[in-house]
Parts: sequence; C-alpha cells; structure tokens
Amino acid sequence: MIPRIKKTICVLLVCFTMLSVMLGPGATEVLAASDVTVNVSAEKQVIRGFGGMNHPAWAGDLTAAQRETAFGNGQNQLGFSILRIHVDENRNNWYKEVETAKSAVKHGAIVFASPWNPPSDMVETFNRNGDTSAKRLKYNKYAAS
Repeated sequence: MIPRIKKTICVLLVCFTMLSVMLGPGATEVLAASDVTVNVSAEKQVIRGFGGMNHPAWAGDLTAAQRETAFGNGQNQLGFSILRIHVDENRNNWYKEVETAKSAVKHGAIVFASPWNPPSDMVETFNRNGDTSAKRLKYNKYAAS
C-alpha cells in the first residue's frame, strides 16, 4: 500500500513540474554583448594555454601532419600550447608518446605527463561480494612513493 502511495505522489509531482514548465513564462530574450573590456592591471587568473591530451593506446598516436595541425600557429592550425600525455602502467609503452611530445616541445608547448592508474605493485585484488577481481589501492605504499 505504501509503495503505491509513493508512486502516485511521485507521478503527481512530475506532472505538476511539467505543467508549470509548459505554462510558465516564455523564454526570455537572450542578448549577446558586443564589446569586451579587458583590464590587464587587475589579473584574476593565469591562463597558461590551451591544448589537449594524447593517448596512443586509445586513439593511436598523431601523425606528423596532425601534430603540425595541433601545435602549429599557421592558417588552419590550432596552435595548442599544452599537451598532457598518459603515463602507461607498462613502461614498454612509453615510447608511443615520444614523437608527439617532441613535436609539441619543438612548437613551444608545455608538456606534462600524468598516470591514470597507480603502478600495478601498488594495487591489490580482493573479494567484493564474490568478485575476486576487484582492485584497491595500497594507500600506505602509494603515499610513501
């Protein structure tokens, strides 16, 4: 009986919400500003650049032409100035990031690497509700490194 009442109340609330949206005031007019004023004497934040990430294991490495498009500053080029690369758990895969990183540096970009997972020796498997492949971080070992 109680679940049925809860369901009825939920349905009524959804109906009232939708009704108020449909019958409420119309959309307000959106105006775009035509001018922007930049006050260089009042710095609020630093923007170091714009860029993206490279993950050859997922999408394949960039070709030489794609690197030029990404980091070049010419016509029809993006002019990226930051590149984040993935630090693979397997050191044997690190070479896959090198050519794009070198190209970014050659174009003056900031390049930094970040691991997405802790090293395998800092992770342990455990039994979670019958799933013996569940993993958790060995926090004491990770924090000490």
